[in-house]
Amino acid sequence: MYSYNYNFIFLFHRSRKELQQHLKSLKEPDLLMELIRDIANELDVDTLCHKILVNVGILTNSDRGSLFLAKGPRGSRYLVAKLFDVTPDSVLQDALDAAVDEEGESRIPSIPFGVGIAGHVALTKENVNIKDAYQCHTNLH
Repeated sequence: MYSYNYNFIFLFHRSRKELQQHLKSLKEPDLLMELIRDIANELDVDTLCHKILVNVGILTNSDRGSLFLAKGPRGSRYLVAKLFDVTPDSVLQDALDAAVDEEGESRIPSIPFGVGIAGHVALTKENVNIKDAYQCHTNLH
């Protein structure tokens, strides 16, 4: 049985850096409970997706992450950025603005299935663990 640390709400008023340090100091079961509580009552889909990306970044010690949506008919599917360049310090509106302009058009070019890291994952539906995405060849075939 696990004992959980329920002071996440009180940490809300601390800086993001203090919150991240606190989360990194927790044991895995406590950390998962804190992150679940963070998203459990969120009703706004954009906010929920942003929180999930931030939390996954903390869990995986990633420097950033993005959310892409699959579009198009079967055989010519492509990815469109929904949230882009999310870091543990990012703000939802910045991530939305990085992905879509004022007219709702994507700032990030669409990515065909099979092209680049995100396109490869979308095509194969397999996880890819890349230690340094900046050193990875963009064509994974």
